[in-house]
Parts: sequence; structure tokens; C-alpha cells
Amino acid sequence: MAEIEIVMEVSGLDKLEQTLVAGGKKASVNFLRKIEKKVAQVPLAAMRETVPVAEKAYRRGDHKGGSTWIEPGTLQASLRISSESIKSQNEVVVHIGPASSESFVGRFLEFGTEKMPARHWMDAAWQASRSGLLDAYQEITTELLTDIAAEAK
Repeated sequence: MAEIEIVMEVSGLDKLEQTLVAGGKKASVNFLRKIEKKVAQVPLAAMRETVPVAEKAYRRGDHKGGSTWIEPGTLQASLRISSESIKSQNEVVVHIGPASSESFVGRFLEFGTEKMPARHWMDAAWQASRSGLLDAYQEITTELLTDIAAEAK
């Protein structure tokens, strides 16, 4: 799958940084995970809207020469959010899209093949969710900062 990297720079959060540093690495990761859960829902919902769904079941070949019948909506049902902490780089990486078992189908539908035109469904989802991402980020960050302020009192 193509990776789309979204980088946001937010200024004026010195107090937040001090609070997270004082709380330690675990507090920082927990804070980021709460943000991730809320913000990642925006593109996931958009992907569920744009993913092509087959009209009928189809055969998918396997590497052993056999095939399996795949029901319509299998790719859509596989859409998910996963994340990982990369300790060596002190960051949390979020993956949004098809499960690995369906990622090759998603890739073919996104970019096309020599026999099938590209559908660009993931790109359309990202484009549709751009403003919602910032809104969700602002909403959850404000909520978490309010909670931190209330706990500090």
C-alpha cells in the first residue's frame, strides 16, 4: 500500500510538553494513543464510504494453484486501524486501511492493473477527510488538556 504521511505542527503547547515530560514516556504514549483513536476514525470512516464493493462473489487464486470464493464486502470488512510504538525513534505510527490479508486487493483497486483501471478509493478517502482530521485532533486535544488541567487542580 502507498503510505501517506501527514505531519502536523502545533505551536503554543509548551505546557503540554512539560506535563507529558513530567509524566514520563508512558504518559506521553498514552496521550498519543488517545489522540490516535479519535483522529484515525475520520479517514477510516471515509475509506468505508469509498471502498469498492464487488457486486457478487468472486474467485481468488492462491499460490498453490487453488482458489477461494470471496464474498462481496470482504475488503470493506477488513478496514482497520493499527498502530505501533517505535521505541528507537520515540514515535507512534498509525496504519489505517485493509488488513494484511486483503491489502493486495486494496492495492489493485487503488492503483489498477493492466486489465483493470485504478479506482483511487484510498486517495479519495484521504482527500475527503483532510478537514475532519484537524477538527478531530483539535477536539480530542482540547478534551485531554481540559482533563489534565482538572487533574492538576
